[in-house]
Amino acid sequence: MKRWVVAMGLVVGASALTACGGDEAANSEVTFVETNETSFALEEALETFPIWFRVEDREPEASSVIRAMAVFQDGEVEHYPFATGGDGAITIADVAELSDEALVQLGKEQRVATEKKVAERARVTYALESTSKPPVLLRAAYEEPAEEEYGLSPYAIDVSTNDDGDETAYISFSRGKRDINRLSNASEIEEKLLSYYLMRDSTDDERAQAAQLKEELEEYGTFTGDGELPLVSTYEPNAHHWLWEEDSLRVGSEQVDLDLDDVAFVGFADPKKSGSFITRTKDTNYEFTLE
Repeated sequence: MKRWVVAMGLVVGASALTACGGDEAANSEVTFVETNETSFALEEALETFPIWFRVEDREPEASSVIRAMAVFQDGEVEHYPFATGGDGAITIADVAELSDEALVQLGKEQRVATEKKVAERARVTYALESTSKPPVLLRAAYEEPAEEEYGLSPYAIDVSTNDDGDETAYISFSRGKRDINRLSNASEIEEKLLSYYLMRDSTDDERAQAAQLKEELEEYGTFTGDGELPLVSTYEPNAHHWLWEEDSLRVGSEQVDLDLDDVAFVGFADPKKSGSFITRTKDTNYEFTLE
């Protein structure tokens, strides 16, 4: 029989964690699962130990960087991508002593920061005043999503066996992600922007056509510049909407673990490349299997 041990923890934001490392985390209490069972199949393990981390190293260490976090509950999962580069990377040591509540808060902040970083990297500047070429890509500015645009997704587990007898499990689910790919109507907008650019400083008739094009372009974005016919470089497309896309987590049958004295991590190695999928436990005396 399993039961939860409820502990009140200190909620630590991502900025505080980055600035203070593990020192701030040491002030919070860890919520452990108490159970007489020590052996769990994957499906039962996900529901018994609900918070899991995808880390970069196949053999996890305290310094291993976390790529993502997944929270499982009652047949559903919520996925949180983490920043993995530079000073903002979060390691196992950073989260080892955070409460479950603090981990979820950190996951939310990391997810927003990661999506923002990707969206900002995809932005382009429209400077048609200095070139005769149309913009190659149209990207949307980042707009922080509402919390309900994320949410839980049902998940399914599929275990397959290759010719060598090695087992691999795929945990499939859907997750919200901002669509930062090329706009579906990008070519139409590009054509109108180029025509607008060529006509806005021309004859009266062409300026009138440019004014009509401006109205059409404002269906897809906003001119932030001044004047009746603002500069093309001040045109900002509307923010992309959020999409639900299919994703999966891959785990192999090889078990990995990490003992950090007061807390431990146990899980599965990735069967095809570096990385592992681990959860926090009170010790390493657990056996996890795929089935």
